[in-house]
Amino acid sequence: MDQSLQLKQSAQLVMTQTMRQALKILQMPAAELRQELERAWMENPVLETEEIDAEDHAPESGAEPLPGDEDDVLALAVIRAAESGQRNDRSIVAREPAASQGETLFEAVMEQVDVTFRDPRRHRIAAFLAGSLSDNGYLTVTTADAAASLHEETSEIDAVLDVMQTFEPCGVAARDLAECLRLQARHLHIYEGLTAAVIDLHLEHAAAGQIRVIAKEEHCSPADVQGCLAVLRRLNPKPGSSYGRSAASPVIPDVIVTRGVDSHYRVTLNDSVLPRLTISPVYRSAGSGDGELDRYIRTHLRDARQLLRSVRQRSQTLLRVTEELIRCQEDYVTYGNGHLHPLTMQELADRLGLHVSTVSRAVSGKYAALPRGTVSLGSFFAASTAFGGAGDMSSEQVKACLAEMIRSEDPQKPLSDQKLCELLRSRQMDVSRRTIVKYREQMGIPASFKRKRYR
Repeated sequence: MDQSLQLKQSAQLVMTQTMRQALKILQMPAAELRQELERAWMENPVLETEEIDAEDHAPESGAEPLPGDEDDVLALAVIRAAESGQRNDRSIVAREPAASQGETLFEAVMEQVDVTFRDPRRHRIAAFLAGSLSDNGYLTVTTADAAASLHEETSEIDAVLDVMQTFEPCGVAARDLAECLRLQARHLHIYEGLTAAVIDLHLEHAAAGQIRVIAKEEHCSPADVQGCLAVLRRLNPKPGSSYGRSAASPVIPDVIVTRGVDSHYRVTLNDSVLPRLTISPVYRSAGSGDGELDRYIRTHLRDARQLLRSVRQRSQTLLRVTEELIRCQEDYVTYGNGHLHPLTMQELADRLGLHVSTVSRAVSGKYAALPRGTVSLGSFFAASTAFGGAGDMSSEQVKACLAEMIRSEDPQKPLSDQKLCELLRSRQMDVSRRTIVKYREQMGIPASFKRKRYR
């Protein structure tokens, strides 16, 4: 076996720390970027913000020592580090999410238990049952299991449960969907006749839209069954779902789109939600020596400049991408989903001379505030569907046309999927029946037999 040394030249793309940070910053939505900048400000003493440092960190008397004398610079670094720790604590408190003010289902039920059950024995049973409720308000244990756990008679458990099923929210402590609807129907005094029969016997048929089956078995008209189901749909199948839910965080748009007097759209970055970080003038020329303090300052200066450079690159890329999206989808910006033209991320990347992964990161999780409302940047893209003789249309345009046909159909004779397919083809949209079914299901539109209304 011959052994020899050979030189081989190859090119490899190495992902540097600077590139990783730039890509990470580019992908961050406004809310995440704000937290990242606040964290950097807390940890890096060479960074300052106009909003905070101008007031919170102004010296009480005299000027800050200028760099030059190492003792003065060291003293300033210690002061900055101490201030960084203090503002760290303050910022953590300020950013800590407020606890939800809404009470939990268990708390709401226990308040009623405390008022209703004065007997310690029954109060103990009721507290056990309250702790056995699911988030949706259903009882997750059987009365036999509860009796065995509490060493009580099943009849005693049933008696306490009967009382608890009169609590708010109406339908709480039910053991299944039928019992939940039954409790609410009794509370509304509608648990009788056809309504009671549907709840007790035909929930599966109702879920499957088998109106005629229910009508035949109950010897009534399909219209009567549909009227009954319309009433039942107003009941709440998850009575506990509204408890213990914190309010949804508002969406922070990354870009703002406005319409000028010349009717052209203008894109601006929503920088008002981000802290304005700059490098403190005190440190700009510091750290030129070889001491430990100088190396400390140089390291933080490098990190600060790298961060600010990544933020500027993010702003430039996001602005370019959004402006091109607006140019390509001006009809969508003005009129909405039915006017979305075919556009893919690859096509947009080719227009801008960027890599498709850069475009993907730039739009990921980002929102634009349009004159008609706030939408995600991802909604500007739509797959292309080719139709013979009609050019390319987006799937959203086909869905809009499909939804309009269904809205204008005769409810007593709803359009079948095959008929919808024929109508779309008459409009030069050669869509298969399978595609019609897929689009209809994506829009949450039931099949024709479920949309039919009886007189």
